[in-house]
Amino acid sequence: MALRIPQPPDAIETLLDDNGISIDSTAERESDALGAYTTYYVSDPFGYTIELIVTNEE
Repeated sequence: MALRIPQPPDAIETLLDDNGISIDSTAERESDALGAYTTYYVSDPFGYTIELIVTNEE
């Protein structure tokens, strides 16, 4: 599952950390549709990977 989140990356990192959610990995990406963005990969309690697409918008 992928979720697009229109927030600055540092806000998402703080939110995840404050809620005890570990970041499995990150990647800096760019696309024609979204421009530059950061992806964070986290695991849900069942072991599924969730991709958080952070587009640095507010």
